[in-house]
Amino acid sequence: MSAKDNIYGSPGSNGEYSSGGVHEVKKPPAGKGFKGMRFAVALAVLLAAAAIAASGSFVVTKPNEYKVIQQFGRIVNITYQPGLSFKLPFVQTVRSIPKDILLYDLPISDVITMDKKNMVTDSFVLWRVTDPQMFIQAVEGSVTSARRRGLAQRYITQ
Repeated sequence: MSAKDNIYGSPGSNGEYSSGGVHEVKKPPAGKGFKGMRFAVALAVLLAAAAIAASGSFVVTKPNEYKVIQQFGRIVNITYQPGLSFKLPFVQTVRSIPKDILLYDLPISDVITMDKKNMVTDSFVLWRVTDPQMFIQAVEGSVTSARRRGLAQRYITQ
């Protein structure tokens, strides 16, 4: 540092001291920052809505289930294989139907045999859905409804 230099830098050609390369920061005109803020908020809301719509369009099918995609109650697609598929968010709905063997345990009942003896029977039904479309048409796609209505033997293979 020379004798003419001080903490503010050295004098320039016109005798004024420079700030050593630091420039004055200009403030934006009033009202410009608010417009940029509105744009940022609108962009954030738009991105959040797009993320929600995108997350609602993925359908994951597990190995032990069928996925039935319906649009306004009409079956549009049935996914038989496990994996990822897509649907239209907010328009199409997804139902899961089990592929597993299901157990329907009937209540214990008393039976009178031909020789007038009492016998207690405990019975059960093992069943599986093989045709998801027929299952939905017959019992609205509900396993409990199939059990309640007793249609499991008619529309579902044993």
